[in-house]
Amino acid sequence: MLHIWLQVVTQQEMLYNVDFRLQMMERQVARAAGTRSDEETKQMNAKITKLTEVLDGVNAEHAMLTSQVKKAEEDLSESCDLVLTHTHTHAHRVYDRCTWQCSTRRFCSLLNHACLEQALLLCTSVRLTQVH
Repeated sequence: MLHIWLQVVTQQEMLYNVDFRLQMMERQVARAAGTRSDEETKQMNAKITKLTEVLDGVNAEHAMLTSQVKKAEEDLSESCDLVLTHTHTHAHRVYDRCTWQCSTRRFCSLLNHACLEQALLLCTSVRLTQVH
């Protein structure tokens, strides 16, 4: 009878070990499938919340910087327009002055040619600036 009792106890221990190993394998399979404990889920959700807040801040900063770049580009465009208008007006004044000076002098053909070249250079630089 003692012998049978020892066999029963041994078989119960083996059954317990098999059940324990089965539970461990089920946990490993569940973890591999993506199942997490409540504590891990809470930690992950807290991390997601924190990272979402950081992302919102970065997106807000990006929007602000994009707005500032757009404003700076508009200001630069307006400034370039003013400079081009001023340069173009200056080129016309130089041309008009040269034409007037040439009409009052005897060597007007040589001087007129030099003044026209200067005015042409100014106009060319204005066009090159407009292209770039």
